[in-house]
Amino acid sequence: WIGTATDIEDQKQLELSLRRARREATEAVTLLESVEAATPVGIKLVDRDLKVVRINRMLAGADGRAVEEGIGLPVSELVPELWPQLEDTYRRALAGETVGNVEVSKPHPADPHRMRHWLASFYPVLIDGEIIGVGNVVVDITEQKEAEEFRAVVMDNMAEGLYALDANGLVTYMNRAAEAMLGWTEGELLGRSMHDTIHFQRADGTTV
Repeated sequence: WIGTATDIEDQKQLELSLRRARREATEAVTLLESVEAATPVGIKLVDRDLKVVRINRMLAGADGRAVEEGIGLPVSELVPELWPQLEDTYRRALAGETVGNVEVSKPHPADPHRMRHWLASFYPVLIDGEIIGVGNVVVDITEQKEAEEFRAVVMDNMAEGLYALDANGLVTYMNRAAEAMLGWTEGELLGRSMHDTIHFQRADGTTV
């Protein structure tokens, strides 16, 4: 009988390491997909050709699409009405610049007479120091904008004079009734101290 023996410990350890790496990668992808599906924030990744590589359900649904319909589309086709506004932003991100808090608006897919408003950020995505694409995160601020517009309409048309000050007593808002009562326009008082402007002046504008 002739026998041989081969040490396969290193091979076994390598196989274990590979299985562990695969499991960790699968867990990471599953977690990412779960977050993408559940988050109230829109998420998108485009490659260097500005074609969609990943997009979550919320952001795809903003255009009335399923996720599968958005994959592979150039951004210029995904949001053609916004592309003239956003092309330079994507180019800047591809060049390595992070661009945050870009406000974009477009008609609601289910109601063309209603606008949807988003606050978007764009950032370069790097692997081993090389930019492979652009990440895009958007937050729907439609309800906030509509509430602000409603308040502005109400406050601008109310009979009572109304103005708002910041923590330092500087004017941040003044409605039309207050302009008529005080004799200043909102533009003349924005950023100025209301106390200094009003309290220390007589009706004719002279200093007390």
